[in-house]
Amino acid sequence: MSEENRIMTVKDLHEWLGDLVEGGFGNMQVRMEDGYLYEDELGVDTYHGEARLKGMLYNLGDYAVCADLKKDVEAAFKKFSEETAGRYES
Repeated sequence: MSEENRIMTVKDLHEWLGDLVEGGFGNMQVRMEDGYLYEDELGVDTYHGEARLKGMLYNLGDYAVCADLKKDVEAAFKKFSEETAGRYES
């Protein structure tokens, strides 16, 4: 880490994670403050020179919209299945 301001760089993170892997912890899950870290929460902003670990709270609004949409799709599928039951059976 940079001693000046203690901001971790990608190289620092790589070395730190490499030490964990070498120590036998390669399959350990990564947990952010607000939940586990998923692949789609990693990002790179090459314009600003930053790697980003977003975490779920960063996307909480999007997550809520997706959860509502999932419920709506499930309800629509259930309604369709009930209303068309037996129509498409061979």
